[in-house]
Amino acid sequence: MAPPRRDVTGRGPRPGDPWGGRAGTQLRRQRLPVKQGNTGLLELRSVKYRNVERALRPVLQDWKWNPDLATFELRTLANNALGKLAFQVCQVMRKNEVTPLTAHFNFALNACRQDVWPLSLEILSDMAQDQVSPDELTVKEAMQNCCQRWRNTLFLFTYFRQMPGLELASFRNVLGTLLEKPMRWKEALTLWEEMTESDVTPDATCWAQIIKWHGISGTWEESLRLLKLAEQANLDRPELPFNGALFAMGRARQWQASLHIHARMKSQELEIAQHGYRDVVMTCATGDRWQLAIRFLSEMVEEDLDPDRSFSSLVREIARVLEPVAGRAEAPQEPDSETKKSAEQRGVQSWVHRRLSAFTVK
Repeated sequence: MAPPRRDVTGRGPRPGDPWGGRAGTQLRRQRLPVKQGNTGLLELRSVKYRNVERALRPVLQDWKWNPDLATFELRTLANNALGKLAFQVCQVMRKNEVTPLTAHFNFALNACRQDVWPLSLEILSDMAQDQVSPDELTVKEAMQNCCQRWRNTLFLFTYFRQMPGLELASFRNVLGTLLEKPMRWKEALTLWEEMTESDVTPDATCWAQIIKWHGISGTWEESLRLLKLAEQANLDRPELPFNGALFAMGRARQWQASLHIHARMKSQELEIAQHGYRDVVMTCATGDRWQLAIRFLSEMVEEDLDPDRSFSSLVREIARVLEPVAGRAEAPQEPDSETKKSAEQRGVQSWVHRRLSAFTVK
């Protein structure tokens, strides 16, 4: 549409508005986007295609002018984990000549995080058919959605790795996604060897993940060696490999190594993540170092790692259980009470692990 002429009579232009007059007013009204969130998608009882298309028909023309409106709608569906509905929205857009962009498909993938994995593969197929280029977020969302089928994760790794600019993201996300399947440590170590032999330079996240994998595989000494190599790599986020090492030492039950890593992070003023503190606490509890476990629980609160105070109550709860056990552990015990003490400590260990493992780290 050609811009309106400046000599058209009517109301003058607003400050910063190059086109005034009645023609300019009409043009602005034509381009005025609809109000966000008035499609009624969340109220649909059925996610069949015809129902979704009927709800979106009044706004499709506006989505052509302003794709951000479609982004807002798909973001809302992603926040509510409505994967099937988000998939149908993309289908309606495609069949009505409103081609979804990469951001639209990414939100659809995010909405499918609780749905069956074939739906995510269908979205990737639509992206390829529409010649929409995936980005690093596409790689992350797709692999996470398929993490329950580790072979699909490896398939996606091969698929994305061939695309320009996505090789590092493919390695990073496949190593991270496979952590959901600890028994696949051999595949993870093989991927790391393949990465080091290629021209891909691992970032801080990749270093942290391979350090974790060696802790899972039982070769925690290799985790410490890789931590030294990561320090020499001048990473942009040097705290990530250290937090990964805390995880590895926790899996290997090496509480002394965990304390050493924690001390080094403190001396270098590196940020200890919330899950890093949790790993230290669990490692100390496993090693019957109850006083240390209480100390790190208190330190978590002092470091303000609990802004919404959802973790503080858990800290106090665990501390109340650990304090009497820690006191009895320091006191001399009769020989015939050793069996009873060991059984009690094992019970407390199991309880601490259940409570900390059940807590979702944000």
